[in-house]
Amino acid sequence: MRKSGKTDRHDEGTQEHDPFADVIERAGRGDADAWGEIYERFSGPLFGFFLHQVRDREVAEDLTAGVFLEALQSRTRFYGDAAALRSWLFRIARNNLIDHWRRTQRARSESFHEVDEYELARSVDHEDPEDTAIVRLDRQRLRASIDTLSADQQEVVLLRLAGDLTS
Repeated sequence: MRKSGKTDRHDEGTQEHDPFADVIERAGRGDADAWGEIYERFSGPLFGFFLHQVRDREVAEDLTAGVFLEALQSRTRFYGDAAALRSWLFRIARNNLIDHWRRTQRARSESFHEVDEYELARSVDHEDPEDTAIVRLDRQRLRASIDTLSADQQEVVLLRLAGDLTS
C-alpha cells in the first residue's frame, strides 16, 4: 500500500501523524499483524453491510472474509489513508455482493421440491408469533419506504446504516 504523497494545503507544516497510517504501510508490505488490525477495525461494519443484504450469518461471514482475502491479494494497488482504505474495502464488498447475487440467482433455478423436509423445518422461526409478526410488519414498512427511493439513494442509506459510512 503506497502513500499518496499528497499534503494538505491548509496545514502544510502542522499535519498530525495518523497512527493508522503505519498500519496501512505495514499491511502494504504484507505484514500479518497489520492485516489483523485492519480486520479488527473494518470487519464489523463490513459484516453488518453483508448481513443486512443477505440475511444469512454464515454467508455474511464468508463474504466478509472474502473482502479481506481480495484486499490482501491486491494490496499493491491501494494507496491512501484510513478513510480511503475503508472506501476501498466497501467497494470490494459491493462488487463481491453483486457476484454473490449473480451466483445465487443461478442456484435458485433449483426446484422447490428438491428441498428436503429437514431444511424446511430448520427455516421455520421458533420465536413468539406475535413478536415475529410485529417485527415483520416493521420490516415491511421500512422496506416499502426505502423502495420509494432511487437505487442510488437506497445504496447510500444502506451504506450509511449498515456500513457506518458517512456519504
